[in-house]
Amino acid sequence: MLLSLCYHKVSQDLYYCRYKAEALSVIHIATMETGASESAWKRPASLPYPTVWLTRIGKKPLAGGKVPKFIIQCATEDMYDEILDYMCNIFSRDEHLSATMKVADDPVSIKESRVQWFRYLKMNISVVALLEVDEISESRKRPRIAGFNILGISRKTDPKFTSD
Repeated sequence: MLLSLCYHKVSQDLYYCRYKAEALSVIHIATMETGASESAWKRPASLPYPTVWLTRIGKKPLAGGKVPKFIIQCATEDMYDEILDYMCNIFSRDEHLSATMKVADDPVSIKESRVQWFRYLKMNISVVALLEVDEISESRKRPRIAGFNILGISRKTDPKFTSD
């Protein structure tokens, strides 16, 4: 399932973003709250967390013949480790540019990337596609992650990223 996100500036402090999953779009309003730091973005308190954006029925049956159902929602803290482990161990090795640059073989790059990805996850706007199942096994407390998209907000005026 392909998810995409678009942010469009509406005014100096107002943005709207559109999550797309197949042909269905969900739009919500996000505001840039100014506080101690002009670049500090906070998820609006008026937007429930976690938000279930939509549910979809898969197009192809699984091995057992059952057609899967997916829940698209905000990533929650209990998912962060699984998402970060995937990004560090699989994405960094398999993604074309990362593989070419051998990012997975460089512990400093992995550490810096993990810190950056975690920073974006803490913004609470990343989305996951969860495989909805009738019975969740006892070893799992939540449905299995079928896919995710780490999303973040950064501005040209933000300080340069460092891992220290």
